[in-house]
Amino acid sequence: MDQIRDGYAISNGLTIGEAYDRAHPDLIDTARKRGWLKKGEDFHFARCYSDWFFTTFSACRTREAAAAGLLDRHRGNLGVTEAVSMLRSHGEGEYRPDGHFLGNRLCAHAANPLARNATQTTGSLVAHLTAAKRTFWATGTAAPCTGLFKPIWLDGGRFPDIGPVPGARFDSTALWWHHERLHRSVLLNYTRRLDIYAGERDRIESAWMAEAETAGADEQSALSASAFADARKHTDGWVEQIQALPPSSSTGWVYGRY
Repeated sequence: MDQIRDGYAISNGLTIGEAYDRAHPDLIDTARKRGWLKKGEDFHFARCYSDWFFTTFSACRTREAAAAGLLDRHRGNLGVTEAVSMLRSHGEGEYRPDGHFLGNRLCAHAANPLARNATQTTGSLVAHLTAAKRTFWATGTAAPCTGLFKPIWLDGGRFPDIGPVPGARFDSTALWWHHERLHRSVLLNYTRRLDIYAGERDRIESAWMAEAETAGADEQSALSASAFADARKHTDGWVEQIQALPPSSSTGWVYGRY
Protein backbone atom coordinates (compact mmCIF):
# COMPACT_ATOMS: atom_id res chain seq x y z
CA MET A 1 0.00 0.00 0.00
CA ASP A 2 1.18 3.48 -0.85
CA GLN A 3 -0.44 6.56 0.66
CA ILE A 4 -1.53 9.25 -1.80
CA ARG A 5 -0.35 12.69 -0.78
CA ASP A 6 -1.07 14.56 -4.01
CA GLY A 7 -2.69 14.00 -7.40
CA TYR A 8 -2.17 10.46 -8.70
CA ALA A 9 -3.25 8.21 -11.57
CA ILE A 10 -3.03 4.47 -12.18
CA SER A 11 -4.90 3.87 -15.48
CA ASN A 12 -5.24 0.08 -15.18
CA GLY A 13 -1.57 -0.54 -14.44
CA LEU A 14 0.46 -1.23 -11.30
CA THR A 15 2.40 1.89 -10.30
CA ILE A 16 3.90 1.10 -6.89
CA GLY A 17 7.62 0.48 -7.24
CA GLU A 18 10.36 0.17 -4.62
CA ALA A 19 8.84 2.59 -2.10
CA TYR A 20 5.58 1.77 -0.31
CA ASP A 21 4.03 2.21 3.14
CA ARG A 22 2.57 -1.23 3.90
CA ALA A 23 2.75 -4.70 2.35
CA HIS A 24 1.76 -8.30 3.00
CA PRO A 25 4.59 -10.05 4.92
CA ASP A 26 4.94 -12.68 2.16
CA LEU A 27 4.94 -10.21 -0.73
CA ILE A 28 8.66 -10.39 -1.54
CA ASP A 29 9.08 -14.11 -0.75
CA THR A 30 6.17 -14.95 -3.09
CA ALA A 31 7.76 -12.99 -5.94
CA ARG A 32 11.09 -14.73 -5.35
CA LYS A 33 9.58 -18.25 -5.16
CA ARG A 34 7.66 -17.75 -8.41
CA GLY A 35 10.68 -16.42 -10.23
CA TRP A 36 9.39 -12.88 -10.65
CA LEU A 37 12.22 -11.48 -8.50
CA LYS A 38 15.60 -12.58 -9.81
CA LYS A 39 18.59 -13.17 -7.57
CA GLY A 40 20.51 -9.96 -6.93
CA GLU A 41 17.64 -7.67 -8.04
CA ASP A 42 15.97 -5.12 -5.76
CA PHE A 43 12.25 -5.71 -5.20
CA HIS A 44 10.01 -3.52 -7.36
CA PHE A 45 6.31 -4.29 -6.92
CA ALA A 46 5.07 -3.25 -10.38
CA ARG A 47 7.95 -4.97 -12.19
CA CYS A 48 7.45 -8.22 -10.28
CA TYR A 49 3.65 -8.41 -10.25
CA SER A 50 2.61 -6.84 -13.55
CA ASP A 51 1.31 -9.01 -16.36
CA TRP A 52 3.40 -8.12 -19.43
CA PHE A 53 0.65 -8.80 -21.97
CA PHE A 54 -2.09 -6.73 -20.33
CA THR A 55 0.29 -3.99 -19.27
CA THR A 56 1.56 -3.61 -22.83
CA PHE A 57 -1.71 -3.86 -24.75
CA SER A 58 -3.72 -1.76 -22.32
CA ALA A 59 -1.17 1.03 -22.93
CA CYS A 60 -1.54 1.86 -19.26
CA ARG A 61 1.74 3.80 -19.07
CA THR A 62 0.61 6.14 -21.86
CA ARG A 63 -2.78 6.61 -20.21
CA GLU A 64 -1.18 7.16 -16.81
CA ALA A 65 1.05 9.90 -18.23
CA ALA A 66 -1.93 11.55 -19.91
CA ALA A 67 -3.96 11.48 -16.70
CA ALA A 68 -1.05 12.85 -14.65
CA GLY A 69 -0.63 15.67 -17.17
CA LEU A 70 -4.30 16.61 -16.90
CA LEU A 71 -4.13 16.53 -13.10
CA ASP A 72 -1.16 18.88 -13.20
CA ARG A 73 -3.00 21.20 -15.60
CA HIS A 74 -5.96 21.45 -13.21
CA ARG A 75 -3.92 21.55 -10.02
CA GLY A 76 -5.59 23.94 -7.57
CA ASN A 77 -8.73 24.14 -9.71
CA LEU A 78 -10.01 20.57 -9.90
CA GLY A 79 -13.77 20.46 -9.57
CA VAL A 80 -16.51 18.18 -10.85
CA THR A 81 -16.55 19.79 -14.31
CA GLU A 82 -12.80 19.32 -14.73
CA ALA A 83 -12.93 15.73 -13.46
CA VAL A 84 -15.69 14.86 -15.94
CA SER A 85 -13.67 16.45 -18.74
CA MET A 86 -10.64 14.33 -17.82
CA LEU A 87 -12.66 11.11 -17.89
CA ARG A 88 -13.84 12.04 -21.40
CA SER A 89 -10.37 12.79 -22.71
CA HIS A 90 -9.17 11.29 -26.00
CA GLY A 91 -6.02 13.40 -26.16
CA GLU A 92 -5.29 16.35 -28.41
CA GLY A 93 -6.77 16.91 -31.85
CA GLU A 94 -9.77 15.38 -33.58
CA TYR A 95 -10.51 11.90 -32.28
CA ARG A 96 -11.17 8.88 -34.48
CA PRO A 97 -12.07 5.72 -32.54
CA ASP A 98 -10.97 3.58 -35.48
CA GLY A 99 -7.65 5.42 -35.84
CA HIS A 100 -5.52 3.72 -33.18
CA PHE A 101 -4.63 0.10 -32.44
CA LEU A 102 -4.01 0.17 -28.67
CA GLY A 103 -6.39 1.36 -25.98
CA ASN A 104 -4.21 4.35 -25.21
CA ARG A 105 -6.91 6.94 -24.48
CA LEU A 106 -8.37 7.76 -21.06
CA CYS A 107 -11.89 7.46 -22.46
CA ALA A 108 -11.55 4.02 -24.03
CA HIS A 109 -13.67 2.41 -26.74
CA ALA A 110 -13.39 -1.21 -27.84
CA ALA A 111 -12.47 -1.40 -31.51
CA ASN A 112 -10.71 -4.63 -32.49
CA PRO A 113 -10.52 -8.22 -31.23
CA LEU A 114 -6.77 -8.12 -30.58
CA ALA A 115 -5.66 -5.11 -28.56
CA ARG A 116 -8.95 -3.33 -27.82
CA ASN A 117 -11.46 -6.11 -27.30
CA ALA A 118 -11.67 -5.69 -23.53
CA THR A 119 -10.32 -2.14 -23.38
CA GLN A 120 -13.43 -0.07 -22.92
CA THR A 121 -14.62 2.29 -20.24
CA THR A 122 -17.53 0.48 -18.62
CA GLY A 123 -18.35 2.82 -15.77
CA SER A 124 -17.19 6.31 -14.77
CA LEU A 125 -17.53 7.89 -11.34
CA VAL A 126 -16.62 11.27 -9.88
CA ALA A 127 -16.75 11.60 -6.09
CA HIS A 128 -17.19 15.16 -4.84
CA LEU A 129 -16.47 15.00 -1.11
CA THR A 130 -16.82 18.02 1.15
CA ALA A 131 -17.30 18.42 4.88
CA ALA A 132 -20.99 19.13 4.31
CA LYS A 133 -21.94 16.74 1.52
CA ARG A 134 -20.79 13.68 -0.44
CA THR A 135 -22.09 13.80 -4.00
CA PHE A 136 -21.25 11.19 -6.61
CA TRP A 137 -21.57 11.64 -10.37
CA ALA A 138 -22.01 8.47 -12.42
CA THR A 139 -22.96 7.58 -15.97
CA GLY A 140 -24.17 4.04 -15.27
CA THR A 141 -23.20 3.36 -18.88
CA ALA A 142 -20.17 2.80 -21.06
CA ALA A 143 -18.43 5.73 -22.77
CA PRO A 144 -18.43 8.85 -20.57
CA CYS A 145 -17.97 10.97 -23.70
CA THR A 146 -21.34 9.95 -25.15
CA GLY A 147 -23.29 9.68 -21.89
CA LEU A 148 -24.44 11.92 -19.07
CA PHE A 149 -23.02 12.17 -15.55
CA LYS A 150 -25.91 12.08 -13.10
CA PRO A 151 -25.93 12.89 -9.35
CA ILE A 152 -26.21 10.15 -6.73
CA TRP A 153 -26.22 10.34 -2.94
CA LEU A 154 -25.62 7.26 -0.80
CA ASP A 155 -26.56 8.59 2.65
CA GLY A 156 -29.92 6.94 3.14
CA GLY A 157 -31.35 8.08 -0.16
CA ARG A 158 -33.21 5.84 -2.61
CA PHE A 159 -31.11 4.73 -5.58
CA PRO A 160 -32.56 5.68 -9.00
CA ASP A 161 -34.22 3.04 -11.14
CA ILE A 162 -31.76 1.83 -13.79
CA GLY A 163 -33.74 -1.21 -14.94
CA PRO A 164 -32.57 -4.83 -14.83
CA VAL A 165 -28.97 -5.95 -14.66
CA PRO A 166 -27.71 -5.93 -18.28
CA GLY A 167 -27.13 -9.32 -19.86
CA ALA A 168 -25.35 -10.41 -23.03
CA ARG A 169 -28.21 -9.35 -25.33
CA PHE A 170 -29.75 -5.97 -26.02
CA ASP A 171 -32.49 -4.96 -23.57
CA SER A 172 -33.79 -1.42 -23.87
CA THR A 173 -35.14 -1.49 -20.32
CA ALA A 174 -31.60 -1.83 -18.91
CA LEU A 175 -29.87 1.54 -18.59
CA TRP A 176 -26.53 0.25 -19.94
CA TRP A 177 -28.06 -1.26 -23.08
CA HIS A 178 -30.37 1.70 -23.62
CA HIS A 179 -27.33 3.98 -23.85
CA GLU A 180 -25.40 1.53 -26.05
CA ARG A 181 -27.66 2.40 -29.00
CA LEU A 182 -26.40 5.98 -28.74
CA HIS A 183 -22.79 5.03 -28.04
CA ARG A 184 -22.39 2.64 -30.96
CA SER A 185 -24.22 4.95 -33.36
CA VAL A 186 -21.86 7.80 -32.46
CA LEU A 187 -18.80 5.61 -33.03
CA LEU A 188 -19.65 5.19 -36.72
CA ASN A 189 -19.20 8.92 -37.38
CA TYR A 190 -17.69 10.10 -34.13
CA THR A 191 -16.93 13.80 -34.52
CA ARG A 192 -19.97 14.82 -36.57
CA ARG A 193 -22.46 12.77 -34.56
CA LEU A 194 -21.13 13.77 -31.13
CA ASP A 195 -21.09 17.43 -32.16
CA ILE A 196 -24.85 17.28 -32.67
CA TYR A 197 -25.56 17.03 -28.97
CA ALA A 198 -22.30 17.58 -27.00
CA GLY A 199 -23.22 21.20 -26.21
CA GLU A 200 -26.65 20.19 -24.93
CA ARG A 201 -25.06 17.37 -22.92
CA ASP A 202 -22.76 19.85 -21.18
CA ARG A 203 -25.57 22.33 -20.47
CA ILE A 204 -27.74 19.60 -18.93
CA GLU A 205 -24.90 18.46 -16.67
CA SER A 206 -24.12 22.05 -15.64
CA ALA A 207 -27.74 22.55 -14.61
CA TRP A 208 -27.70 19.35 -12.55
CA MET A 209 -24.43 20.40 -10.89
CA ALA A 210 -25.93 23.75 -9.90
CA GLU A 211 -29.01 22.04 -8.45
CA ALA A 212 -26.92 19.44 -6.62
CA GLU A 213 -24.84 22.17 -5.00
CA THR A 214 -27.86 23.58 -3.17
CA ALA A 215 -30.05 20.47 -2.81
CA GLY A 216 -30.95 19.61 0.75
CA ALA A 217 -31.04 16.06 2.06
CA ASP A 218 -34.80 15.88 1.48
CA GLU A 219 -34.39 16.91 -2.17
CA GLN A 220 -31.51 14.70 -3.23
CA SER A 221 -33.39 11.49 -4.06
CA ALA A 222 -35.91 13.35 -6.22
CA LEU A 223 -33.17 15.23 -8.09
CA SER A 224 -31.25 12.01 -8.73
CA ALA A 225 -34.35 10.15 -9.96
CA SER A 226 -35.29 13.07 -12.19
CA ALA A 227 -31.80 13.23 -13.71
CA PHE A 228 -31.79 9.52 -14.58
CA ALA A 229 -35.27 9.74 -16.10
CA ASP A 230 -34.38 12.87 -18.11
CA ALA A 231 -31.16 11.26 -19.32
CA ARG A 232 -33.15 8.40 -20.81
CA LYS A 233 -35.44 10.84 -22.67
CA HIS A 234 -32.51 12.87 -23.98
CA THR A 235 -30.76 9.69 -25.12
CA ASP A 236 -33.80 8.65 -27.17
CA GLY A 237 -33.92 12.07 -28.82
CA TRP A 238 -30.19 12.09 -29.59
CA VAL A 239 -30.34 8.64 -31.16
CA GLU A 240 -33.02 9.86 -33.57
CA GLN A 241 -30.97 12.94 -34.48
CA ILE A 242 -27.64 11.24 -35.10
CA GLN A 243 -28.98 8.24 -36.98
CA ALA A 244 -30.23 10.68 -39.61
CA LEU A 245 -26.57 11.28 -40.46
CA PRO A 246 -24.89 8.62 -42.63
CA PRO A 247 -21.93 6.68 -41.17
CA SER A 248 -18.53 8.08 -42.00
CA SER A 249 -17.27 6.98 -45.40
CA SER A 250 -13.73 6.84 -43.99
CA THR A 251 -14.59 4.33 -41.28
CA GLY A 252 -13.17 0.96 -42.27
CA TRP A 253 -15.47 -2.03 -42.85
CA VAL A 254 -13.69 -4.17 -40.25
CA TYR A 255 -14.11 -1.51 -37.56
CA GLY A 256 -17.74 -0.87 -38.47
CA ARG A 257 -18.51 -4.57 -38.40
CA TYR A 258 -16.80 -4.92 -35.01
